[in-house]
Amino acid sequence: MRARMITVRGMVTMVGVGAVVVSLSSMVARGDEPDLRIRWDIQHYPNLVLQPGGEAFADAVDGSKIRFTGSGTFETDGHHVTGGGTWKTFSAANVQTGSGTYRVVNLVSWYVAPGTLPCPPITDDIAPCADARAGLAVLQIQYADGGLGKLVVSCHLPIGTPASVYEGITVSKGFIDYANPENPDLTMNGTIFHVISGEED
Repeated sequence: MRARMITVRGMVTMVGVGAVVVSLSSMVARGDEPDLRIRWDIQHYPNLVLQPGGEAFADAVDGSKIRFTGSGTFETDGHHVTGGGTWKTFSAANVQTGSGTYRVVNLVSWYVAPGTLPCPPITDDIAPCADARAGLAVLQIQYADGGLGKLVVSCHLPIGTPASVYEGITVSKGFIDYANPENPDLTMNGTIFHVISGEED
Protein backbone atom coordinates (compact mmCIF):
# COMPACT_ATOMS: atom_id res chain seq x y z
CA MET A 1 0.00 0.00 0.00
CA ARG A 2 1.94 3.01 -1.20
CA ALA A 3 -0.77 5.70 -1.27
CA ARG A 4 1.02 8.87 -2.32
CA MET A 5 3.10 8.94 0.84
CA ILE A 6 6.43 10.30 -0.47
CA THR A 7 6.20 13.49 1.61
CA VAL A 8 5.06 11.63 4.70
CA ARG A 9 8.00 9.22 4.50
CA GLY A 10 10.44 12.02 5.20
CA MET A 11 8.53 13.22 8.28
CA VAL A 12 8.13 10.01 10.26
CA THR A 13 10.76 7.89 11.99
CA MET A 14 11.39 4.61 10.20
CA VAL A 15 10.44 1.51 12.19
CA GLY A 16 11.76 -1.96 11.33
CA VAL A 17 9.93 -5.27 11.82
CA GLY A 18 11.77 -8.58 12.30
CA ALA A 19 11.57 -10.94 9.35
CA VAL A 20 9.46 -14.08 9.43
CA VAL A 21 9.96 -16.82 6.88
CA VAL A 22 7.55 -19.65 6.19
CA SER A 23 7.89 -22.48 3.73
CA LEU A 24 5.62 -25.46 3.17
CA SER A 25 8.61 -27.80 3.04
CA SER A 26 9.27 -27.28 6.75
CA MET A 27 5.84 -26.02 7.84
CA VAL A 28 7.63 -24.01 10.55
CA ALA A 29 7.73 -20.24 10.99
CA ARG A 30 11.13 -18.81 11.87
CA GLY A 31 11.83 -15.39 13.33
CA ASP A 32 10.96 -13.24 16.32
CA GLU A 33 7.19 -13.34 15.91
CA PRO A 34 5.10 -16.43 16.84
CA ASP A 35 2.83 -18.21 14.37
CA LEU A 36 0.27 -15.67 13.22
CA ARG A 37 -2.88 -15.44 11.17
CA ILE A 38 -2.54 -12.98 8.31
CA ARG A 39 -5.22 -11.35 6.19
CA TRP A 40 -4.33 -10.19 2.68
CA ASP A 41 -6.39 -7.80 0.57
CA ILE A 42 -6.33 -6.27 -2.85
CA GLN A 43 -7.68 -2.94 -1.65
CA HIS A 44 -8.38 0.54 -2.85
CA TYR A 45 -7.69 3.77 -1.02
CA PRO A 46 -9.78 6.74 -2.20
CA ASN A 47 -8.81 9.82 -0.21
CA LEU A 48 -6.23 7.70 1.72
CA VAL A 49 -8.96 5.50 3.25
CA LEU A 50 -8.05 1.81 2.92
CA GLN A 51 -11.06 -0.28 1.88
CA PRO A 52 -11.48 -3.90 0.73
CA GLY A 53 -12.67 -4.65 -2.77
CA GLY A 54 -9.90 -3.18 -4.88
CA GLU A 55 -8.37 -4.45 -8.10
CA ALA A 56 -4.80 -4.98 -9.26
CA PHE A 57 -3.24 -5.50 -12.69
CA ALA A 58 -0.14 -7.32 -13.91
CA ASP A 59 1.25 -7.43 -17.45
CA ALA A 60 2.79 -10.13 -19.61
CA VAL A 61 5.81 -9.43 -21.83
CA ASP A 62 3.61 -8.67 -24.87
CA GLY A 63 1.54 -6.03 -23.05
CA SER A 64 -1.46 -8.27 -22.41
CA LYS A 65 -2.70 -8.06 -18.83
CA ILE A 66 -4.68 -9.72 -16.07
CA ARG A 67 -6.94 -8.00 -13.54
CA PHE A 68 -7.41 -9.56 -10.09
CA THR A 69 -9.69 -8.87 -7.16
CA GLY A 70 -9.56 -10.80 -3.93
CA SER A 71 -8.79 -11.29 -0.28
CA GLY A 72 -8.16 -14.14 2.11
CA THR A 73 -6.28 -15.38 5.13
CA PHE A 74 -3.50 -17.79 5.97
CA GLU A 75 -1.68 -18.95 9.05
CA THR A 76 2.06 -18.47 8.99
CA ASP A 77 2.63 -22.17 9.72
CA GLY A 78 1.00 -22.90 6.34
CA HIS A 79 -2.36 -24.11 7.63
CA HIS A 80 -5.92 -22.86 7.19
CA VAL A 81 -5.60 -21.00 3.90
CA THR A 82 -8.76 -19.23 2.72
CA GLY A 83 -9.79 -16.74 0.09
CA GLY A 84 -10.03 -16.05 -3.59
CA GLY A 85 -11.56 -13.60 -6.01
CA THR A 86 -12.13 -12.83 -9.67
CA TRP A 87 -9.93 -12.43 -12.73
CA LYS A 88 -10.16 -10.93 -16.19
CA THR A 89 -7.60 -11.06 -19.00
CA PHE A 90 -7.04 -8.46 -21.71
CA SER A 91 -5.07 -8.40 -24.93
CA ALA A 92 -2.35 -5.84 -25.58
CA ALA A 93 -5.06 -3.86 -27.41
CA ASN A 94 -7.10 -3.85 -24.16
CA VAL A 95 -9.77 -6.24 -25.46
CA GLN A 96 -11.13 -8.60 -22.81
CA THR A 97 -10.18 -12.19 -23.59
CA GLY A 98 -11.43 -14.13 -20.57
CA SER A 99 -12.85 -13.97 -17.05
CA GLY A 100 -13.71 -16.17 -14.09
CA THR A 101 -12.98 -16.88 -10.46
CA TYR A 102 -10.16 -18.44 -8.46
CA ARG A 103 -9.55 -19.73 -4.96
CA VAL A 104 -6.41 -20.01 -2.88
CA VAL A 105 -5.33 -23.60 -2.16
CA ASN A 106 -1.87 -23.28 -0.57
CA LEU A 107 0.53 -20.87 1.06
CA VAL A 108 3.88 -21.39 -0.66
CA SER A 109 5.84 -18.81 1.34
CA TRP A 110 5.40 -15.70 3.48
CA TYR A 111 7.95 -13.06 4.40
CA VAL A 112 7.09 -10.04 6.54
CA ALA A 113 9.04 -6.89 5.62
CA PRO A 114 9.88 -3.74 7.57
CA GLY A 115 7.31 -0.98 7.33
CA THR A 116 4.53 0.87 9.11
CA LEU A 117 1.28 2.53 8.09
CA PRO A 118 0.93 6.15 9.27
CA CYS A 119 -2.57 6.70 10.64
CA PRO A 120 -3.33 9.58 10.24
CA PRO A 121 -3.18 10.73 7.48
CA ILE A 122 -4.22 7.23 6.33
CA THR A 123 -7.44 5.69 7.68
CA ASP A 124 -7.57 1.89 7.75
CA ASP A 125 -11.14 0.59 7.34
CA ILE A 126 -10.00 -3.03 6.91
CA ALA A 127 -8.35 -3.70 10.28
CA PRO A 128 -6.57 -1.76 13.04
CA CYS A 129 -3.79 0.35 11.58
CA ALA A 130 -1.20 -1.02 14.01
CA ASP A 131 -1.84 -4.53 12.64
CA ALA A 132 -0.82 -3.63 9.06
CA ARG A 133 2.24 -5.39 7.66
CA ALA A 134 4.41 -5.10 4.59
CA GLY A 135 5.60 -8.32 3.05
CA LEU A 136 5.53 -10.89 0.28
CA ALA A 137 3.14 -13.85 0.07
CA VAL A 138 3.31 -16.50 -2.63
CA LEU A 139 -0.02 -18.31 -2.95
CA GLN A 140 -0.96 -21.32 -5.05
CA ILE A 141 -4.36 -20.75 -6.62
CA GLN A 142 -6.86 -22.85 -8.53
CA TYR A 143 -8.98 -21.35 -11.27
CA ALA A 144 -12.62 -22.38 -11.61
CA ASP A 145 -11.74 -24.33 -14.76
CA GLY A 146 -9.40 -26.49 -12.68
CA GLY A 147 -6.09 -24.97 -13.78
CA LEU A 148 -3.47 -24.11 -11.18
CA GLY A 149 -1.42 -20.93 -10.99
CA LYS A 150 0.40 -18.63 -8.63
CA LEU A 151 -0.57 -15.32 -7.07
CA VAL A 152 2.22 -13.23 -5.57
CA VAL A 153 1.01 -10.44 -3.30
CA SER A 154 3.59 -7.79 -2.41
CA CYS A 155 2.91 -4.87 -0.07
CA HIS A 156 5.11 -1.79 0.33
CA LEU A 157 4.09 0.32 3.33
CA PRO A 158 4.78 4.07 3.26
CA ILE A 159 7.19 4.24 6.20
CA GLY A 160 10.32 2.14 6.37
CA THR A 161 9.76 -0.47 3.66
CA PRO A 162 12.82 -0.89 1.39
CA ALA A 163 12.46 0.46 -2.14
CA SER A 164 13.19 -3.03 -3.47
CA VAL A 165 9.78 -4.19 -2.23
CA TYR A 166 7.19 -3.49 -4.92
CA GLU A 167 3.51 -2.78 -4.43
CA GLY A 168 1.03 -4.97 -6.30
CA ILE A 169 0.66 -8.49 -7.66
CA THR A 170 2.09 -10.89 -10.19
CA VAL A 171 0.10 -13.85 -11.49
CA SER A 172 0.49 -16.95 -13.61
CA LYS A 173 -2.36 -18.50 -15.58
CA GLY A 174 -1.67 -21.49 -17.77
CA PHE A 175 1.56 -20.92 -19.67
CA ILE A 176 1.42 -17.11 -19.32
CA ASP A 177 3.28 -15.36 -16.53
CA TYR A 178 1.93 -11.88 -15.85
CA ALA A 179 5.23 -10.99 -14.22
CA ASN A 180 5.15 -7.17 -14.34
CA PRO A 181 3.02 -5.48 -11.66
CA GLU A 182 1.26 -2.29 -12.76
CA ASN A 183 1.69 0.87 -10.69
CA PRO A 184 -1.26 0.81 -8.26
CA ASP A 185 -1.10 4.57 -7.67
CA LEU A 186 -2.53 5.07 -11.17
CA THR A 187 -5.87 3.62 -10.03
CA MET A 188 -5.67 4.21 -6.24
CA ASN A 189 -5.57 0.47 -5.63
CA GLY A 190 -2.99 -1.57 -3.79
CA THR A 191 -2.28 -4.50 -1.51
CA ILE A 192 -2.16 -4.84 2.26
CA PHE A 193 -1.52 -7.46 4.93
CA HIS A 194 -2.87 -7.40 8.48
CA VAL A 195 -2.25 -9.58 11.50
CA ILE A 196 -5.68 -10.72 12.69
CA SER A 197 -7.01 -12.41 15.78
CA GLY A 198 -8.36 -15.96 15.70
CA GLU A 199 -11.93 -14.70 15.99
CA GLU A 200 -11.75 -12.55 12.85
CA ASP A 201 -12.48 -13.79 9.33
